[in-house]
Amino acid sequence: MFPITELCWSVVQVVWILGARDGIEKRQILEGGWHRLLSCLDVGWDIVLIGPEMEEDKAVLVHNGTRVFTFAMLLHEIELPEHLQKPSFVCAFNSGVGASVPLHMKSWIPTLVLLLRLKLPLLFTCFGLHEARLEASLFEAGDVQHPTIEPKCQGHVLEADKPLSVCNAMFTWLQGSKLEEDGLANAAEAVQKQIEACQLFQFLKEMRSHRLILSDPDRSAHTGWAEMYDGRFVPALKHALEEDDDEKGGIQQIVRCAMKTVAAACEVPCCARLFRRLGLEALQRFGRWAAEAEWTRHQWVREEVQAWLQDAQRYLDRTASFPDLDAISEDQETILFHARLEVRRATPLWAAPERGSVSDRSPLSGRTSSPLGTVGKGQILQAQALKGLWVRVSHRDNEQRERSCWLHGYDEEHGHVCDITFWDFSRFTRAEAAKRIEDASLVAGRARELATSWRRAVEGASDLMR
Repeated sequence: MFPITELCWSVVQVVWILGARDGIEKRQILEGGWHRLLSCLDVGWDIVLIGPEMEEDKAVLVHNGTRVFTFAMLLHEIELPEHLQKPSFVCAFNSGVGASVPLHMKSWIPTLVLLLRLKLPLLFTCFGLHEARLEASLFEAGDVQHPTIEPKCQGHVLEADKPLSVCNAMFTWLQGSKLEEDGLANAAEAVQKQIEACQLFQFLKEMRSHRLILSDPDRSAHTGWAEMYDGRFVPALKHALEEDDDEKGGIQQIVRCAMKTVAAACEVPCCARLFRRLGLEALQRFGRWAAEAEWTRHQWVREEVQAWLQDAQRYLDRTASFPDLDAISEDQETILFHARLEVRRATPLWAAPERGSVSDRSPLSGRTSSPLGTVGKGQILQAQALKGLWVRVSHRDNEQRERSCWLHGYDEEHGHVCDITFWDFSRFTRAEAAKRIEDASLVAGRARELATSWRRAVEGASDLMR
């Protein structure tokens, strides 16, 4: 663990617990579950529980001399009292930042950037190797620094007495980033775009199911939900739906999940464009059903779903209509996207633009001729970049030559073309950060030159007129 000799110990220690919940960290502390740990040091403790799922207490809670403060918000959105602003260290237990769920990962990025800027000792824990791998990739993308403790503690560590089934099975310590302020901001932007790329890919897989659920929840909720799991229900999930208190087999939970996913996806421009084209009618039907039907006995559930519905409608109202799927991608930025894909059905491959490994030129230019070839069901491709619904992939041709080409990720008749089997983050290095800053300076300099030229031209014209 992090050596206490490296911390500046005072009479009262402040600790931030991020992503905290009432039923876990708060309950454990107030019932004495942390007392043995906290009493190991002869100091007082101010534990700050921060998380959007917390029930915020107006008064300070106290147990065995430990003061507990609760904030029902994300860390980067709150203004803490001055005496709580300088913690000795920060804990994020099972944050889910490596859980491959973009919806939950995105909100952590601004918080992580803030913590890296403050150069605070950070403890992240996760369930097991599958999360630790993506967490490590994310931390590497931010060029984080691991404090020097002992060699075995660099990166994630599995404690000897904890099997992977234990919630906090793996942990890692971080402290700041090697990137400067501008570099860290650029790295965060690049990471967010890569998360959105994964979010788009997952939405392509689930969109037909969500559309089916929302179009007629009473008849299609269970069918659409099962379709997302390829016809199979996870036993625990199946049991939870059967035991749900709506007496309709858990329809209220299904529509909550579907509406939350759709609303979050519609924040991504390409998702919003696709759903406006293929799912807008289903959303309008759902709005009428949600307002009129007796589908839940809980007012908070109804209000929550209505809020997500309004969010989705707001995003779609700002989204233009497109005549076809190709037009959806035409003006989209090309972003790095490192993933392993499994092809679901035979699909054509198209020529990639020749200049640059990742180009903003449209893949549509390659469709003026015949496709390069076809990849069959079950083939594994390595994704390199994403431009709207187009995926740039690495593929070996018949002569076993490695080449880059494009495939279209969605088909209106059959749905998504590929499944993600593995993905990670592209590292944003200090050299890349320096190049972006240099490029931005060149652009700014060129803009100043043009502005000066334009001003002189205007002044010259004025002189001639006089």
